[in-house]
Amino acid sequence: MADKSRKVVRGLGMPFHKSHSDFGNLIIDFKVAMPARGELSKDQLEALAGILPGTINEKPKGNDWHMMDDFEKEGVNTSEEGGKKNVEEEEE
Repeated sequence: MADKSRKVVRGLGMPFHKSHSDFGNLIIDFKVAMPARGELSKDQLEALAGILPGTINEKPKGNDWHMMDDFEKEGVNTSEEGGKKNVEEEEE
């Protein structure tokens, strides 16, 4: 069975209209099919441990990472606004 999840990375989406230095949010849809407990062999588990970084909930090292938040539809900038709203208000 595949689990569905939607996350948002704030500030890494498309640039706003007329304001190419400001960016919207990047919304990511995940559909992950997890193996059942006991379905993977010991060799497969060891191979995964060698590929996947760190341990569960460990903060990545360095500065080249971004935090993903749970997706909430109310907090998303819509395509109708698309950054135009603030630009138009500033121009007036």
